[in-house]
Amino acid sequence: MKDKQLVKIVNNLSDELSSAIQANNYEQVNIVYDKLSGYLSDDYNLYKGWFEYLLFNYEYYINTNIGVESILLNAIAKCKKAEEICEKEYLSDLYFYEYKLIDTLTEYNDSYFQQFSGEYQLNLLNKTIELNPSNTSAFEKRGNIYMALGDTEKARKDFENMENLSVNMKVDDFNLLTQAFNNEMIGESEKAILKYEKILKNTKLQTIQKICYENLINIYKKENNQEKIDFYEDLLDNL
Repeated sequence: MKDKQLVKIVNNLSDELSSAIQANNYEQVNIVYDKLSGYLSDDYNLYKGWFEYLLFNYEYYINTNIGVESILLNAIAKCKKAEEICEKEYLSDLYFYEYKLIDTLTEYNDSYFQQFSGEYQLNLLNKTIELNPSNTSAFEKRGNIYMALGDTEKARKDFENMENLSVNMKVDDFNLLTQAFNNEMIGESEKAILKYEKILKNTKLQTIQKICYENLINIYKKENNQEKIDFYEDLLDNL
């Protein structure tokens, strides 16, 4: 394809994307991003905009008949391809985007753990942190996985590597967080809720507040308690 023709196609698609975003046409936004990735296959900023849009508007795609699973699976496949061809400086971010897309997919439908195991997700976080040891969100996510696996020592180390955590978080708070997570894993939701709420009363550290809000949201999603979901999602958004 000639350069002038390519520029024209990309410009037209870019205009179409802008119009779809302004019109809150979520389905069309995803379609146009997908098309653009075929022409700008090594453009990291394109992928970043696309994946951020999908993750931010995740609830919309769930509440429609668009097909959130196929959308996320396609985005994951595109992210894998981007890892192969984008510049190395973006590789850590792409590994983390792949993890977040998979995490969102498996949260929606846990049967996808057969395709994207905990070990696979952990490996993505390992590579993310190896390339960018300042990614505190990756430490947080990996720490949560270690907690789920019962490896509290590795979880402790990861949480301590999060920004200001080793200075600001009390040992009692960490132990209570571990207990709450364990309660949640074995189905003792009420005990977990009480512990998360107690931690929230005692800590001003945003990192810990974020963990508690996210875990409370997950519990209330399982219980289909939309009022509580909305309450903690609002608190999470306002951090």
